[in-house]
Amino acid sequence: MMTKPGSTHAKTAPEWASKSQWLFAVVNVFFGGWKVLKRRELSAAAGLALAAALSVGSATAGSSDPEGLPPDAPRSGTVITIDVSRNMAYLFRDGELVRKSRAATGMDRVLVHGDSVWLFRTPRGRWKVVGKVRNPVWRKPDWAFIEEGRRVPPANAPERLVRGKLGRYALTLGDGIMIHGTDDPKSIGRRVSHGCIRLPDGMMALLYREAKVGTEVYIFDSRTDPNPRWRAELDAALGVTSPSSGPARDRGDRE
Repeated sequence: MMTKPGSTHAKTAPEWASKSQWLFAVVNVFFGGWKVLKRRELSAAAGLALAAALSVGSATAGSSDPEGLPPDAPRSGTVITIDVSRNMAYLFRDGELVRKSRAATGMDRVLVHGDSVWLFRTPRGRWKVVGKVRNPVWRKPDWAFIEEGRRVPPANAPERLVRGKLGRYALTLGDGIMIHGTDDPKSIGRRVSHGCIRLPDGMMALLYREAKVGTEVYIFDSRTDPNPRWRAELDAALGVTSPSSGPARDRGDRE
């Protein structure tokens, strides 16, 4: 659903955006998955402004909580946390840190192609591991071919199935979001994915061994937004982004 000018839900753009540019929220929430919007619903300019708004952050004051474990994160059992603002992943057991590692997270960017706009962002919040995949196979979505400047093939084309891209292990969180390995170790520690969390081989292997279906995953920012209300409204309105990976449903060993 599109918010129209004059609606009580319309929001003005922040000061850094053009005064003539309005950001209108799309209110069909699809938290964690990929969302394709029509250009008539969200202009490219609005999309870019939106991505900029989502990436704003500033450091928080010191806290007595353990690094990587926010106050509202679970304190019992095995817990995985991802600090998106610092590109860090943590494994806790009963509130005690087992291991931490750098990670790659969503780029907070917009891709516009024809009438479609893809928003690439790692979703925040509390999740659970819903599946474990050994030797996952990546099914390339349309946007991956567009980024490469290639023709988009049919949905069932063999060229969509790519082995090795996601490393040796993956944990699925639902809605297309995963924690997985990578064939690009230089990306670790950067915000370069299309929504998923990439980890080095060692950390990913440990999480795969320690996590069970149902293990809690907490994705958060340790940095606060100077305008948290604006960010919350955007998060609630847009739902998030395209994932960096979606395993092929008919390929790959699963647990």
